[in-house]
Amino acid sequence: IMAAGDGRISFAGRNGSYGKFIEIRHLNSFSTRYGHLHKFAKNIKKGSIVKQGQIIGFVGNTGRSTGPHLHYEVKHKRRIINPMTLKLPSKVKVEEIERSNFYANISLTRDRLATTPIRNKNKFVVIEN
Repeated sequence: IMAAGDGRISFAGRNGSYGKFIEIRHLNSFSTRYGHLHKFAKNIKKGSIVKQGQIIGFVGNTGRSTGPHLHYEVKHKRRIINPMTLKLPSKVKVEEIERSNFYANISLTRDRLATTPIRNKNKFVVIEN
């Protein structure tokens, strides 16, 4: 499991039904929370500074959990918010020409995949737009 953004660990330990649990405080009153972990990554403890993308733990089945998974929450000013609809500024600005080239490469790759024959008929490929 990787940290969603730069921040400081405000909690790392057992937390009731969440089992092994990490909370990271970020700028602008945001925090991210990670529950049901199997174990924490090395050197992860309260007060540790973490960078976006840094491994902080491993998926588990601790606490009140019916199977291995990650319980992920985003909070803003102590209110849980939907991370799927959250609009955050990009850490790095991508120039328009780079963005256009990226999408052109995606399109080319999808076209190539769509025309690639599949030798083993028991396997299949799904390409979604």
